[in-house]
Amino acid sequence: MSKANGEISESNSSEAQDPYDLFDFEKTFDICFEELEKRYLKWQQICHPDQFLKESSQTRLMAQKKAAQVNDAYFLLKNDVKRAHYLLTYHQIDSDVCEDKTIHEPQLLMEIMTHREALDGIKEVDELQTFALKINEQLRLCKSTLSNAFDKENFDLAQQQTTRLQYLTKLQQEINQKKKILSSTTSQ
Repeated sequence: MSKANGEISESNSSEAQDPYDLFDFEKTFDICFEELEKRYLKWQQICHPDQFLKESSQTRLMAQKKAAQVNDAYFLLKNDVKRAHYLLTYHQIDSDVCEDKTIHEPQLLMEIMTHREALDGIKEVDELQTFALKINEQLRLCKSTLSNAFDKENFDLAQQQTTRLQYLTKLQQEINQKKKILSSTTSQ
């Protein structure tokens, strides 16, 4: 999108654009977040609605739509789970299977249940930190496997690892919540 002679190109602001294309990234799972941040800030400078205060209401509206599109694309690319779902959908793989509440793989179900039981049993901050390190390592390995699966177009594995990533990410959030609770009870 360019601001030429105080105008925003209507075609650039009203059409939905692929998040990867918008930020000029290849469609891979791995994203350089530092580069994403730079490109996001550049887009914000170009299309921020405050840049168009003196323009027509139509141009201001187009700028607002483009800014919203840039924000949506940025947050999608920044989020590992959403980015994986997007790539599955882009490759015409059913990503709803990953979002289904029921886990159909017995091994993954057992892994998640074991992690949940372990988390429920933790009562000390030190023990929780050790558990968090273990889950962070599993997340790192899951992302690496997922990246390789997309690179090799092994979409069955990508779908499986997207489901696993989703559950491990949720578990990481639960660990952070429990860390806050345990920290507040030990500081009292």
